[in-house]
Amino acid sequence: MRENSLQFMQRGIKEGYFRKDVNYEIAGLLFDAMGAYIMEKELYRKYSIEDIFRDIVFVSLRGMCTDKGIEAIDSMIDKVLK
Repeated sequence: MRENSLQFMQRGIKEGYFRKDVNYEIAGLLFDAMGAYIMEKELYRKYSIEDIFRDIVFVSLRGMCTDKGIEAIDSMIDKVLK
């Protein structure tokens, strides 16, 4: 799974969606830690999966994006989560 994520990020860099100056190995570890925390604290019992996904994943992922990537994520948020 980690390899697939890194390949996804590398493709996104080539296509202009993700920033080149981010260490995506560290970012992957941080996403793993967030996921573990969500499960350990059972945040899904207090918050909807949609809220968790939007407020944690998209906020973190958005920070790794170029302007083009931010535009794409914001468009997806508008279509999927609203």
